[in-house]
Amino acid sequence: MKQLIPLFFLLLFFVSNSFLSFGQASDLTLLHLDKSYYVTGEIVWYKFHLPKTYEGKTVTLEVVISDAEGKSIKQYFLQNEGQSYVESYYKIPFNMDAGWYRLSIFPTGDIADLNADELLSLRTQMPNLSTSNIASAISSAIFPIYNDLKPNQEIAAGVLPANENANLEGLQITLDLDQTTYSPRDEVALEIGIQDEAGNPISGNIAVSVSDSRLIDRPILAQNQLTAYLGDEIAVKGTLLNEQNQAMRASVLGMYSSLEDRIFYSSADANGRFNFKPPPFYGVRPVQFIGYQFEHMEIGVDVDQRQLPPIEQPLIYTEAVKSYLALSQQRKKIFQLYQSLENKIEPDKIDLNILDLEPSTTFIIDEYESFEFMHSFFGELLTPLKFILQKDSTYIATMSNPTGRLSANTTLSGTPLFIIDGKLTRDADFVARLDMDYIQKVELMFKPDNLRKKFKAIGRSGVVKITTNLRDIPMAEKDAADLFTISGLQPNAEFPVFDANTVDSKQPFFRPQLYWNPTLKSDKNGKAKLSFYQSDDISSFVVRVVVQGENGAYGYAEQMYVVRVLDN
Repeated sequence: MKQLIPLFFLLLFFVSNSFLSFGQASDLTLLHLDKSYYVTGEIVWYKFHLPKTYEGKTVTLEVVISDAEGKSIKQYFLQNEGQSYVESYYKIPFNMDAGWYRLSIFPTGDIADLNADELLSLRTQMPNLSTSNIASAISSAIFPIYNDLKPNQEIAAGVLPANENANLEGLQITLDLDQTTYSPRDEVALEIGIQDEAGNPISGNIAVSVSDSRLIDRPILAQNQLTAYLGDEIAVKGTLLNEQNQAMRASVLGMYSSLEDRIFYSSADANGRFNFKPPPFYGVRPVQFIGYQFEHMEIGVDVDQRQLPPIEQPLIYTEAVKSYLALSQQRKKIFQLYQSLENKIEPDKIDLNILDLEPSTTFIIDEYESFEFMHSFFGELLTPLKFILQKDSTYIATMSNPTGRLSANTTLSGTPLFIIDGKLTRDADFVARLDMDYIQKVELMFKPDNLRKKFKAIGRSGVVKITTNLRDIPMAEKDAADLFTISGLQPNAEFPVFDANTVDSKQPFFRPQLYWNPTLKSDKNGKAKLSFYQSDDISSFVVRVVVQGENGAYGYAEQMYVVRVLDN
């Protein structure tokens, strides 16, 4: 298919932040994107190298994808799992607007959390340590995304911006292919050799990409000197506000995760600043912030959102880009015809850390005679939960512990915490007036030992879990304003490598980015081997390899090969 349009892309190698003057290899980071521009529906695969001093340590990094206006459109965290790198991906939505985008990596550590000895030790290791810490990204790269569903753009004058390559000459890399010419669906075998500047074999971690040289130019490689302190925890930061939208202090502040049915705790300083550090989790979580009932019944929350600098340059459409978009449309039609996806990835399954708590009492509403409202149901039955009508015609609620040792009926102080379909409220009047036709189950939790174990301070007044048959129960505005979605660790996923043995021989398979493997490691002799299957593209392909050696130095190499239909 592609041999009909021989095209060579102009080099796009542009990063959002200017390269700092390079230090030693021991303190340099390297952000490696698999290619220089993308089309909607494709996946941005990338690897971020840390200095080798972080090998064996746990580091958590925040990744932010932002648009040309600097607005965050995707945010998540990565952990290095003891490696001197992290690697991940960003799946571009099919309906993404064409434009410039930025991938930025931020540290999560806070220098203010370090004691004097820790800070002194860190400054000894990092003489250029920045005190601003998390205010700016430690690495960043910008890249264009094009929408092939809207390809009819005029060819703009000029060329795609270019930038000099990173300094990757510390290692000598050799690439040895078993052949120089292959047929479609042949297996390609490659051996990689790594040597230091003196020519001695050295081990290292490797990222390998294989792509159509006529369609994809060199990858983005952004190198920077590390000056920030790197922490090891996920951080959810923001400001606590009162009803007048002013910052306020709180000794106890909760963040409830409905998926895990857990409350995480933090506090807010005199400026209202809070910092939740939940245990590592994968994926996204709906959360709700809640105050301590004996300190702040009503709270407001402003969760921090990254705002990046705008990218003030037009999106360039060259003849090469136009051709790529036309080919991308054709590939999508082929995959649609065969009811498959070009870039199908399967992230790892996410396990939830749920602390189950058996309720003290459960009411299955269908087992009882019909009542109109919650207050009438619990007014007629003798239960630990009571709704009491006040002179102002509103209801308050109380919970008692009938298993209390001091008396037959020990009242728990404060207003119970209501959890309705995973959403929190202490608005007893709202709960009392819920229509019983919508209620399926009510669970009461009033035993102090269990409440302390699962909900701690915010649950000490008792917890009422209500399950309804509503798709999305309407909450009071003051409670709905405290609902947010937070991101945890990005679930792991592997590049969908083409396998000639699993794809029907009658189904044509074309893909400009054929192979990506960011986790290959060499042996002690500096050797690594790999193999992959060639697609149906008739073109020239290029293997590109980025290596970080055990000495912290970097190296880059590339090797071309040809794919054509060979004569029998």
